[in-house]
Amino acid sequence: MENSEARVPAESDHGRDKGRMKLDLRFSERPLEDLWCEAVVALVFQRKFLTMGALAGLDGKLGGLLGRLEEGEIWTGAEGENLLVASQGMIKAEKILLCGLGPAPDCDPACLAGRVEQAGVALLKMHVQDFGIHIPAMEGRESEYPSHLETAVHHLVSPYLRAYCKNAEFRLKVVFSLERFLTGPMLPAVESIREGFGPEVEVSVVLERERKNAINT
Repeated sequence: MENSEARVPAESDHGRDKGRMKLDLRFSERPLEDLWCEAVVALVFQRKFLTMGALAGLDGKLGGLLGRLEEGEIWTGAEGENLLVASQGMIKAEKILLCGLGPAPDCDPACLAGRVEQAGVALLKMHVQDFGIHIPAMEGRESEYPSHLETAVHHLVSPYLRAYCKNAEFRLKVVFSLERFLTGPMLPAVESIREGFGPEVEVSVVLERERKNAINT
């Protein structure tokens, strides 16, 4: 599939501080199951992680595993509960991390940001440097998703910044898997994300879209 990339220009190499970690952020319409990376992460609402639709493709690749977890209440996505699953070669990533958000009506922006940061801590402890992640929109607040995701980005990478901010050899790559109807509204937020990190980290930010929906910047 042909893609178009809207890249946020980074600062020039002239005078660049060599003592900073590198951060590669991509916002893509590709689903989690299609991403080449070490791990994929899905934040899910309790007992609704398949009915939302975004993870149906991943569940299909895993032979219905997510559906069985949900139906059998083996793992429900309660707030604070994580589940790590080995992909066993069924998708391109080696690991799958599911992070529970609790009941959808109870999830507010502060809860979402906190759970995203906890996911970042878990990934850091697993020494994962290349991962894809899906962060759902909150029910009834879909129009606020770009601002919520912008906040989530900073919370997600903050554990890595605390650990590796001044390590120029460290590179973190994160692909945010977006539902297609959200990529257009994301553009203004994506353009402001790099500036939000300031000079402490070298950041590249890319918004990937299908050619027919290409963004011209």
